[in-house]
Amino acid sequence: MINLSHLAAKWPSSIVCRREVGKFSGEVLSEKYMANLDSLGMGPKRFYIGRRTVYIVSDLIEWMESRASLRGKGFGGGRLVHRGQPEL
Repeated sequence: MINLSHLAAKWPSSIVCRREVGKFSGEVLSEKYMANLDSLGMGPKRFYIGRRTVYIVSDLIEWMESRASLRGKGFGGGRLVHRGQPEL
């Protein structure tokens, strides 16, 4: 399993607004992609503050870790690839 807990240490809050998910994830995830997943019930746990969709950092990291995998020969040359997304 891939450990992404270091992302929490770099984030200044315990929540991530959907609009900021790209910044949080290093641009791996986009606001639009998260909205699509949420509409299909496939995104991380979320709640709302006013009209904003918000994720708890620990829930978002747990969800990202559950969807991530290393690919490459013996993982040595591997890179983080989001399952369900085509490799570039």
